[in-house]
Amino acid sequence: MGFPLFLSLRGRLRFARGDSAKDEFGVILPKADHALADKKARALAKLLTTQPFLWQGSVRTLGMAYGVHTFAKGDDPEKVIAAADKAMYVVKRAK
Repeated sequence: MGFPLFLSLRGRLRFARGDSAKDEFGVILPKADHALADKKARALAKLLTTQPFLWQGSVRTLGMAYGVHTFAKGDDPEKVIAAADKAMYVVKRAK
């Protein structure tokens, strides 16, 4: 369900990328510092987890965790993704 749901939301998220093999996606906020990115992530998580939606004829709710990591021009993309994953697992464990 994750990737098809992501595809339905992608039009609303300008800088979003997803992985069809996983239920994960990333949102890049080019002009956001860590505090603003965290605020946006919390708002997106609240929206996605509190709004039931229709999926293949059934009303469903979504659970999610998120990670926020800021990066700069020239940072290694693999290290940036790993850092965001690590941040997500910190949030996930805190739930």
